[in-house]
Amino acid sequence: MTDNETDPTDDLGVTVETKDPEKATLQNHLESSGRNYGVIGLIGTILYLGLVWWILDFNNVDIGSMAPNAWGDFLAGIFGPLALFWVVMGFWQQGSELRNSRNALLLQAKELQQSVEAQRELVKVNISQVELEKEKIEKERRDEIERIRPKLRLLGLGQSATRYMFRLENVGADCIDIEIRRFDEETTSNVIFVPRQTITKGGSIDFNMVFSAPPKNGEQWLDAYYFDSMMNRHERHFKLLFKDGGMTVGQSRGTEEFGR
Repeated sequence: MTDNETDPTDDLGVTVETKDPEKATLQNHLESSGRNYGVIGLIGTILYLGLVWWILDFNNVDIGSMAPNAWGDFLAGIFGPLALFWVVMGFWQQGSELRNSRNALLLQAKELQQSVEAQRELVKVNISQVELEKEKIEKERRDEIERIRPKLRLLGLGQSATRYMFRLENVGADCIDIEIRRFDEETTSNVIFVPRQTITKGGSIDFNMVFSAPPKNGEQWLDAYYFDSMMNRHERHFKLLFKDGGMTVGQSRGTEEFGR
């Protein structure tokens, strides 16, 4: 984490001022190394000039009596080594600064990598939140569909040779515009027993199914087509099992076509 960076784990969203110890150490090293070389150079210069002064004094050198050309040699002899000393000091200081610059670049690369990792984690958190929100919306949608879905149950009430009586109960939400049909294979047409009625929650309707002759052994289907309160279309198909003049209501199957 870099300076003045907001802590992503702070739930209150408060900007937290932080100090990177590694970065602070590098900054202190940069500042101290520059000062150190300057102090060393100054001390070395003072010591060198002191040594020159001591040598001149020890050898009783009369500077004032020197000829002009001797002055040039004298100054070159004194300040030449001092100049070389400062060149060496500058070379060492430049090398130290290059090493510090390299360390600073490495630290910046590390901070950039940490920032990338933090952004990647943040993206993962955002994706997880989106997925949770999608699941929540989908669950709410399924709950709403279940809440408004009619639930039909067919009961057999009795029969004669060619007449069968039924009761269709709705134990779910309101069932609107229900129509009950049976496909007649002999006439190849749909026979409608209940033409478009509404069955409220907990309600029921009774209807009869009449054959021209006793039905053959086997199965037939009663088909119910209806809408829920949001006008989504539903279908439910009830299996009727005929055997030796008797009839039982078998399993049903449904096909919901929402949004139509």
